[in-house]
Amino acid sequence: MEKLLHSIQLNVFESSVEKLPEIHTVFHYLLPLDFEKNHLKIDHQQLQGFSGIIHSLTLQTISNRHNSMLLDAIFSHLSRQEVSLMELQKESRLNQDGVFYIRLDKQSLLQNIFRLTDSGDCFHIKIKLAAYPATKDRYFQNLRKILEPYL
Repeated sequence: MEKLLHSIQLNVFESSVEKLPEIHTVFHYLLPLDFEKNHLKIDHQQLQGFSGIIHSLTLQTISNRHNSMLLDAIFSHLSRQEVSLMELQKESRLNQDGVFYIRLDKQSLLQNIFRLTDSGDCFHIKIKLAAYPATKDRYFQNLRKILEPYL
């Protein structure tokens, strides 16, 4: 089986300590596994923002199994129109290092509603695509293979 991606990173910022358990629930909803048993960890950092402490929660997956589960959880809950929109916007969503960016609205996702957004109040998803040779065309080909089942 051809390797289409290397890793996926989910990151979210939250200023309210009370909402952190809800965010953990979203991570477990997206990847319904025993994190400890599967050697997965949600990295929690406290950052100093302009108006107080901001919590940064990050989950990174590198195994093919975890990556596949996470992709399926994300793309199967988005509408076909949103997946098509991502494909149309692939030029602006992909950087020169092969990282494909997605933003899901945080307030909606906390209610298990998957919705793309351009706002900063979101779950940031970075998908590091695999490609050899590492060219934009190869990244786009592999991205197409990932998105195709959901179009």
